Amino acid sequence: MNEETIRRAKTFFEQGYRERGKIKWNGFFLSDHTQKINQTKKKQAQAIKWLEETAICDMQVACREGFANYRPILFQLDSTTTDQQAPAVITATVSAFDESGFWIDKSYYPFETIHHLEVKHEH
Repeated sequence: MNEETIRRAKTFFEQGYRERGKIKWNGFFLSDHTQKINQTKKKQAQAIKWLEETAICDMQVACREGFANYRPILFQLDSTTTDQQAPAVITATVSAFDESGFWIDKSYYPFETIHHLEVKHEH
């Protein structure tokens, strides 16, 4: 190495070089944090189980009861998530219903797409 190269390197490390300390640490923290979030999502997905299947006639009765008494219903769709897990249980208030399904706000749910439906009872 010649003296010019050594002088440039020395000047760079004395004046221009900045340790990435915090930035580097944040990168490690971010990867650890992401890993923890993924583990939490996986645990939550495992915690969701399929509820007992409800007959359509029982779903109609439950919708009628929930609507008439202003009580929320619990329902689980009859489909799996992208992870092949049971879908989350949804709690909502029935806006309207008919013999083939019900509305939650502006969303319509046909009874054929529902796996489980019941009126939520307060404890």
